[in-house]
Amino acid sequence: MKILLSAYSCAPDEGSEPEAGLRVLAAAASMHDVWLLFRADQDDRLAPWLKAHGLSERVRLVPVAVGNFQDAFTHSKVRTFRHYWRWQRAIRPIAAALQAEIGFDVIHHATYATFYTPVGIDAVDAPMVWGPVGGANQAPLRLWWTMGWKGVARDLIRLAAQTFLRRVIRPPHKVRGRLEVLAQNASTAKAIGGKNLAIVPNGTSVNVEDAFGDPPGARDKVVVSVSRLISWKGTWLAINAMRHVRIAQTLRIFSDGPDLARLVRLVEKLGLEGKVEFVGSCPRDELLKVVRHTGVMLHPALRDEAPLAVGEAMSLGAPVVLLAGSGAHEVAATWADGYRAVRPSWAQATARRLARAIDQSLEEAPPVLTSPRPSNLDFSKEILWAYQRAADLS
Repeated sequence: MKILLSAYSCAPDEGSEPEAGLRVLAAAASMHDVWLLFRADQDDRLAPWLKAHGLSERVRLVPVAVGNFQDAFTHSKVRTFRHYWRWQRAIRPIAAALQAEIGFDVIHHATYATFYTPVGIDAVDAPMVWGPVGGANQAPLRLWWTMGWKGVARDLIRLAAQTFLRRVIRPPHKVRGRLEVLAQNASTAKAIGGKNLAIVPNGTSVNVEDAFGDPPGARDKVVVSVSRLISWKGTWLAINAMRHVRIAQTLRIFSDGPDLARLVRLVEKLGLEGKVEFVGSCPRDELLKVVRHTGVMLHPALRDEAPLAVGEAMSLGAPVVLLAGSGAHEVAATWADGYRAVRPSWAQATARRLARAIDQSLEEAPPVLTSPRPSNLDFSKEILWAYQRAADLS
């Protein structure tokens, strides 16, 4: 088949969203000819990656430049969304011209896909795959105050913006007949509704082979967090959990973000300077090796959609502790075991439950793996099956 793939974010070693876009592209190009619409600023990383993985012959790159993404991403979510919106508008005539020239069997909108944001290729007359789509997960109300007043204010603004956008945007599931939807999680599947829908979390699209070059060694007693330091990622809960652990020696936080100063003050207030270490950002290849040997990967995010970090930790064989009912839980559940899901309650009760789960995970720590542990959900096959189902709608 000939596939037109729109991936606003698609590049190696740039974070979870670009990595998910890369995995969608790799899946599509494994069987089909792909024309890729993507941000022009990622061209210098993407082209060499395709060549190194033997995919250059199957992928035609169509870089689209609109303004300065890095400036927009650095300054605010509003600027990022505005850039995304402008980029989606810019690809509409490009996609239409490509369709007139080539005649695609299936079109696919991936990355930054939420069920209330615009889709630039939706005017192309061809069967469409949309997703994996997220956007419906919400933080448990009893844990809102752990985000701090700024975090709560930002979440209220986000909810108001979502409500507005859902009224003014006409996403594909409201206007298209030939549509196959891939939802990140059950919450988004419920929000979209309808038929021709499957739950396929981005977080299962992992490739951690490069982390297994070294001998396994011993699993340590360290707890690791790799979530970006923003209010809803649950690092407040992770730090408070360290007040109650018996076995864990240290919580090492491999990230940075705008919430850093607030979290440093929290560590000082709780007297946990000897138990919590802010390491900062780390290259992905190094971080994967750390997670492979860690005692516990702690991910108590309040409203993640389908975090790639959790899928990577599960594939590496690291014990994972997370919140039940979250997008992270849905990712981990695609493996048979190897994780503990803590039911969220009030903040301190949740922190104590996380601590117990950490100690239990360390007491029953599995050996360090010598090869990746696959999910029961094959992300690449799910993408390819979605293309076939969409093509059958013609």
